[in-house]
Amino acid sequence: MIQFMIRMIESQLLIAFISSVQVFGIVNSTTDFKHQHLVMDGCSDVLIQIFGKSVGYHARSAIGTSTLPLDMVVEVEAIVQLKP
Repeated sequence: MIQFMIRMIESQLLIAFISSVQVFGIVNSTTDFKHQHLVMDGCSDVLIQIFGKSVGYHARSAIGTSTLPLDMVVEVEAIVQLKP
């Protein structure tokens, strides 16, 4: 998420940001961990802190998996609306 925000800032896309529409997260976790949604709450909180509730508020979903590429802990996919 942080790398994504840095890339947006560097490419001036942050200026064109209108709203965050949806965030989907895949959390690398064991079968007994049932709080993937709480992990994604952190991602949602960051977007809302950066853009405010009216722009950063979005639909969110999360799932767990036993493995992710490159041993990542969380993979986040975001759909955002940009100014044309």
